[in-house]
Amino acid sequence: KRLNVAIAIAIAIALWIYVVGEIDPSAVKTVHNVPITTLHTDVLTDRGLAISSMTSQMLDIEVSGSRTAIAKLKAGDITASVDLASASKGENEVNISVRVPNGITIKSINSIKVMVESLVSKTVPVKIVYNGSFSDDEEGTTVSIQNSEVEVTGAESIVKLVSYARGTVDASRVKDVE
Repeated sequence: KRLNVAIAIAIAIALWIYVVGEIDPSAVKTVHNVPITTLHTDVLTDRGLAISSMTSQMLDIEVSGSRTAIAKLKAGDITASVDLASASKGENEVNISVRVPNGITIKSINSIKVMVESLVSKTVPVKIVYNGSFSDDEEGTTVSIQNSEVEVTGAESIVKLVSYARGTVDASRVKDVE
């Protein structure tokens, strides 16, 4: 009786090794937080347009393939992008293009909505902020800055929100000037 159990276990292990090693069954995996790259934003800029928002900056992608291919899959092996060359002012539904390594199949891909607005610029003042702390008898004072104003450019609704640009100075790097 024990011999039959031992033979059955040995056959089961041999079959399992064969299936995993030779047949290489398929597997499914969800890859989370794949960044979505925007392509041809320069075409938008040339047409006086800019992106103000996208429904998502990251994508979760369900992929399938052989167990071996799925096991070798790394986060950087998958890329996702949207082509904005033909986007127009207003809301655009844009298909997501996903590239995966050979032997991997994408289960499903969605599109995203991209809001495009007029490209505008405005000049804003620069305010200096000190990070860190000074000793009790010291204080950070900005004597001069090279550019007291800068030009910001972008989608109209976003540029409207900008009232100043912040320059940050590390307090530990400030030196006495005489």
